[in-house]
Order: sequence, then structure tokens, then C-alpha cells
Amino acid sequence: MAVPRKTPPKPDPEDIMREYLRYMTAGFEVIACIMIFAGAGYGLDRWLQTEKPWFLLFLSLLGCAAALYLLIRKLGNPSKP
Repeated sequence: MAVPRKTPPKPDPEDIMREYLRYMTAGFEVIACIMIFAGAGYGLDRWLQTEKPWFLLFLSLLGCAAALYLLIRKLGNPSKP
């Protein structure tokens, strides 16, 4: 006697779109965070006329850390949208 196969339920199109948008916005947030911090560092270096781009370097690294924090916070908990 053959055992009937259970077909997996079809994913809801709204759930698929919600997940897609969640990851897409996370990527834009990372890029925006790094760009804003790097732009602020570049502006400070130009305004203060520093010889080496220390503000650009420091604020770029700070922007990467902030972006990583946002990414972990957003994607680490799947129950939050």
C-alpha cells in the first residue's frame, strides 16, 4: 500500500514580499549609515584642513560599526519586522 505524500504548504506571496523588503531595506540602511558617517568625516577633514584624513577614517569605521549593529539588531530577531 502506497503512503500518500504530503505536499508542503505554498508560501504566502505577502510573506515572501515582506521578507524580501526586510532584507532589501537592511542593505540600504547599511549603505546609508556608512555613507553618512564617511561624508561627515570628509566634511570635517575639509573644514578643519587636516593633513591626513583622520576624521574620514575614524568616522568611516564608526559608521561600519553602527551599520553592523543595525544589521544584527534588525536581522537577528526574526519576529520583529
